[in-house]
Amino acid sequence: MALLADHAFLEKKAAINAMELMVRWPGEWTAGWVEALTGIARDEGAHLAQTVRLLTRRGGRLERGHRSPYAQALRLLVRKGGGDELLDRLLVSALIEARSCERFAMLAAAAAGIEPDLAAFYQALFSSEMGHYKVFLKLANQAAEPVVPETPLSFRIEAQEGAMVVYCRGRWMAGETSALRNEVKALFPTHKRVVLDLTDLTRMDSMGLGALVSLYVSAKAAGCQLTMINFGERVRQLLIVTNLLDVFEEYGKHIVKMP
Repeated sequence: MALLADHAFLEKKAAINAMELMVRWPGEWTAGWVEALTGIARDEGAHLAQTVRLLTRRGGRLERGHRSPYAQALRLLVRKGGGDELLDRLLVSALIEARSCERFAMLAAAAAGIEPDLAAFYQALFSSEMGHYKVFLKLANQAAEPVVPETPLSFRIEAQEGAMVVYCRGRWMAGETSALRNEVKALFPTHKRVVLDLTDLTRMDSMGLGALVSLYVSAKAAGCQLTMINFGERVRQLLIVTNLLDVFEEYGKHIVKMP
C-alpha cells in the first residue's frame, strides 16, 4: 500500500515537471520540444491514473502531500537561472527516469507469480520510463550551449601610440606560455610601455598566470610600464581567486596597469 501511494505521488510530480518544462524551450523556438514534453506529461498522467486504480482497489488513496527525499536532494543540485537551470533540470529528470527503470524492473520481478497484474504493470512502466529517459537526454543535448573549441595561444605585436601592443588569442595555459613570455620580455629593455590586449584570450590557467607574474617582475626591473587590457570574466575571476587583482592597480573593470 505504501509503495503504491509513494508511486502515485511520484507519477503526479513527473507529470507536473514535464508540463513545467514544456514552455521552457531554449532560444526563440525548438522544434519538437512541446510535442516531446506533452507526450511525457500524457504518459505520466496515464501512469498516475493506473497507479491510483491499483491503490484504490487495495483500499488506499492518493495523498495530498508527500515528500521524496531522493528527488528533493537531486533538485537541490540544480543551478539557478538561465540555460544552466534548464539543462540541470533535464539531466535530473533523466536521472530520475533511469532510477525508475531500475525500480520497476525489480518490482516486476518481485511481483511475478504473486500478483501477475502488478508484475505486468511494472514491466510496462519499465519500457515507458526508459523512453522518457532517452527523451530527456535528447532535450538536454538540445538545451546545452554548443562547445566552442578553444584555440592554442597565438599573438601578434604592433607599435601603437608610443606603446607596443601584444594581441593575445586562444588559451594561455601550460605548455603554451614560453613563446609569449619570451617575446614580450624582449620588448622591455627598449620600450617604456607594453600593453597586453586579452580581448580574444579564452582561458588562463596557473601556468599562464605564472607567466603573467613573471612578465610583471621583468617589466618592473627594466623600468617598463606593463598594462593589461580587455581581459574577460574568466581571467578576472582567476586574478580575484589568487588575490593578484589587489597586487595590480585596477583601472575600471577590464583594464589593469601593473605598477
